[in-house]
Amino acid sequence: MNDIVSGTDAFLLSAMYYKARISYSDEFFEKLAHALKITRKTKVLDLACGSGEISFGLSRYAGQVAGIDKSHEMLKNAIAKNATGQKIPNVTFYQQDLNQAPVLTETKVDLVTIGRAIGYMDAAILKGTLTRSLKRGCPVIICGAGLGQQTPWVASYQQLRRTVRRKRTHVDFQGIKKMNSIGFSQLGTVGHTINAKYRFDDIMNYALSYSSQTESILQNIESFTAALGSALAPFREADGTFSVSMVSWGHVFRSND
Repeated sequence: MNDIVSGTDAFLLSAMYYKARISYSDEFFEKLAHALKITRKTKVLDLACGSGEISFGLSRYAGQVAGIDKSHEMLKNAIAKNATGQKIPNVTFYQQDLNQAPVLTETKVDLVTIGRAIGYMDAAILKGTLTRSLKRGCPVIICGAGLGQQTPWVASYQQLRRTVRRKRTHVDFQGIKKMNSIGFSQLGTVGHTINAKYRFDDIMNYALSYSSQTESILQNIESFTAALGSALAPFREADGTFSVSMVSWGHVFRSND
């Protein structure tokens, strides 16, 4: 692994996904830390860490957090956020392609976390990483965040998105099948929901943030914008915003061995 913790120059992420995606709530990390008894003695390995959301969220409770990602630009963004923010000392970022070879840490960790990138990870290599780097009997958490079903307009939004999906593809973003396939069973789920307000532009950017549909939407951007406006019109509030329910969740797994 290549340690790039010394990089501090800011990198502005251009991908719409990282501008519009729904973030994990602070309360979610607090609940996760309580449920898993995370303390300052806990060592965490955050796989496919991206710009460090999970790494930073758990750093408030854990002793050491190591985030690993393939993208140098993502890691530069994470480091820049830390350099210009709270300057959290117990987070280190490394660069490695997680689908090329298993991760081998200097000492085994107490907890492994993975976000929605679980859907794109090679199962055999992931199993090798967990065998080499996770202490026996310790948990793996698959985390995600998104629109909750209590969002008033979610059904209308999802129906519209289905109309622009050129081919139906399924990616296991929750990781249940993949974790089961490598000998891990789900013990439970930790979740937290918060309510907020979105502007129309926020929802539009959120729709564009899904790479499987971005090209289709952009090819017909005017018609999609008009259709989205019509679909959401009944839910627009007096101040022009839309109520949204945002859910953060973490599935807890442990090895069957």
